[in-house]
Amino acid sequence: MSGDVSAQERSLLGLFESLWQDPKVGSDMRRRAKELNPNVRIPDDHPVAVEVRGELSEALKKVDLLQKMFDETQAKSAARDAETDLRSKLGKAQDRFRLTDEGMAGTIKLMQDRQISDPEAAAALYVDGLPKAKPSTPSSSVFTGKLDLFGTTSRDDQWEKLHTDGEGFFRDVVNEVFNEMPVGA
Repeated sequence: MSGDVSAQERSLLGLFESLWQDPKVGSDMRRRAKELNPNVRIPDDHPVAVEVRGELSEALKKVDLLQKMFDETQAKSAARDAETDLRSKLGKAQDRFRLTDEGMAGTIKLMQDRQISDPEAAAALYVDGLPKAKPSTPSSSVFTGKLDLFGTTSRDDQWEKLHTDGEGFFRDVVNEVFNEMPVGA
């Protein structure tokens, strides 16, 4: 029977030792043991160990503060880089689609409303959604849109002049084009 007791004692001592060294409950066990028996010598009670633990605690606080500052700086830097990139892309979209400030405001609103992250795609969508201009009237009276190319019964004086007086027709067209051009162009 004494063999069983010593094996049990060894098992209990091993358990006690593992709990004594455990990071979660070890310090509470050592403190409680010191309360129950003030003569118990605990390695943590040594003045050097107490001083080192204090310095270590202060160093860990400083490291945590530095880590927090570093994380904040990284976050600010990432936000600044993202903003710079977005501004650059918005500028490129404005140049590409020739948008005014009002057009850019509409593009940005469209990006926010539809959660579009690409400024060029949003600008294209914005421009596509703008009301289309009506086709302008022909700028030249030479080609009125009613050409009788296949010889119908209606008469076209300009078409006839092209066939009968080619140089006069050419002179008329050139004068008309130069008259339509803005002054100073």
